[in-house]
Amino acid sequence: MKGLILNDFLSMRKLLKSILFVFFAFAAIWGFMDQPETGAIIICVMGISYLFNLFTYDEYYHWDQYRSILPVSHKQIVLARYAAFGITSLILLGISSIYTLILGGAARCGLMLLVSLCMQGYTTAVIIPIAYKFGMQKGRMLYLLTMLIPFGVMMGVTIALSEAGMLPTGGMLALMLAALIVLIVLMVMVSIHISIKIVSRKSF
Repeated sequence: MKGLILNDFLSMRKLLKSILFVFFAFAAIWGFMDQPETGAIIICVMGISYLFNLFTYDEYYHWDQYRSILPVSHKQIVLARYAAFGITSLILLGISSIYTLILGGAARCGLMLLVSLCMQGYTTAVIIPIAYKFGMQKGRMLYLLTMLIPFGVMMGVTIALSEAGMLPTGGMLALMLAALIVLIVLMVMVSIHISIKIVSRKSF
């Protein structure tokens, strides 16, 4: 399973480098515009493209057919993909959190964490099973709808709350983050179970 995770990272190393380049290139601009949380959220969402590209590459190179002859179970295949995406999301989230905390303070950092975790958790729980079920080519329009609509709503709420000064602080922020983490863990567990079933029923 470690080999599968490493394979995902090696496949997307150029994309990950470009995401980090964009972050460092525009970090000063976002800070100057006094919108560090917006820039941090954009970077975290850009990391979601990592997941789409992995499934696109799988289809293009018929990786599923080759992988089916490897001495790994369907469960390991699915867990490796979730792990690769989870590790990437946490790294980008950590970098964005430090950046927002330094330039925007704890309240803005907390808001960024809430929005980014929602998007990353939602993507992991919803998009991965859909990708396994329909593939990237057949489900392209469905992916756009399931991604752009929630992203638009989240960004709108974030900007509105930030401009209105209605940022969660202290105990309320901690409670919201804890509840969100528990919800994401439950959603991902259900998502993994569904994905394993889908992959197990496929014939390559």
